[in-house]
Amino acid sequence: MEGNGPSNGTPISTGVIMASYDCVALDIVASELIGIDPIKVPTNKAALSRGFGTEHPEVVGTPLDEVKVMFKRPEGGITAYVPSVLMRILRTQLTVKPFINTSNCKLCKACVLNCSVHAIEEAGSTLKINQEKCIQCYCCRELCPSDAVEIKKIDAFKAFNQE
Repeated sequence: MEGNGPSNGTPISTGVIMASYDCVALDIVASELIGIDPIKVPTNKAALSRGFGTEHPEVVGTPLDEVKVMFKRPEGGITAYVPSVLMRILRTQLTVKPFINTSNCKLCKACVLNCSVHAIEEAGSTLKINQEKCIQCYCCRELCPSDAVEIKKIDAFKAFNQE
């Protein structure tokens, strides 16, 4: 998706199929493919800083320069005018974090098997996400067949999400 995605973005066909055993390396190459500096992507930066992936993965097949596509950037909004020091503080305080709703969890461990940073741990007969290790990629949420991985809403945002 390009632009204000994923829900308001525009699907773009790059004509490329990508695969890797290393999901961090795959995200780095995908970032390069769409013209984004991979180190400016927060999940890439966090994973690399924790020793996962490699900043310069090997690409086989068609050279990346032959298939690069420049994606339209999301609109900056008000955050474009916020100083980076303040953005770091706000990001820490306002980041939504995944957690496992143990009443829905069937202990299939799909989340454990697919967590590239090994942030999901067994705590007795339940699973728990270690927030110190978690890079907020939300793959656990996407892959959970029981919808047991939920997102913790920040109190400031709850007022806007009333049903």
